[in-house]
Amino acid sequence: MFHDAGRGYLPAKRLNQFESWKNAENAKINARSDKPVRDEESLGVSESNLNRYKNLDTLVVGDESNLKYTLARCCNPMPGDDVFGFITIQEGIKVHRTNCPNAVELMSNYGYRIVKAIWKSQRELLFQVELEIIGNDRIGLVRDVTQVISSDMKVNISSIDLGITDEGIFEGKIKLYVRNKEHLDTLIEKITQIEGVESVKRCDSDT
Repeated sequence: MFHDAGRGYLPAKRLNQFESWKNAENAKINARSDKPVRDEESLGVSESNLNRYKNLDTLVVGDESNLKYTLARCCNPMPGDDVFGFITIQEGIKVHRTNCPNAVELMSNYGYRIVKAIWKSQRELLFQVELEIIGNDRIGLVRDVTQVISSDMKVNISSIDLGITDEGIFEGKIKLYVRNKEHLDTLIEKITQIEGVESVKRCDSDT
């Protein structure tokens, strides 16, 4: 059409019809772009899905229900931790610790997607956590640490990565399974009491 119009072969009537059609299409596009888009729609959260979770008074983590939720891998929450639920785009509710590294950003920027959450007693379940241990090296320190974990506390070790620096500092990480935060706190206290151990802390993220 543009080729014919340029060479003078296209009648003026057809050219005017094309111009009218083009203007109408542009008007439709502009109308769509001017329509306000709600935040949850731009993020892909359907209104029905959002309302379903927002109307929830409290998410009971561990309760047998049809609500879809998972434990956030960025902070690995466990029973005893203070937690909250965050409505995700496709994965239902993600349960985070209130002191999660991402908590402040989620609560301040997406407050309408936050759900109150509490734990149901889950004594039969085990949760994997990672501990970072630092201390002054001595003969038998690794043996004493593993004995407290496995023999004294009856805790299963998933993986262990311990080493000695050139300065004689004992450091490393241990992944293990605990029942809840109280169980974990007791374990950390026991390890801290071992001669040579300077600090024991729970790692925030799953590595």
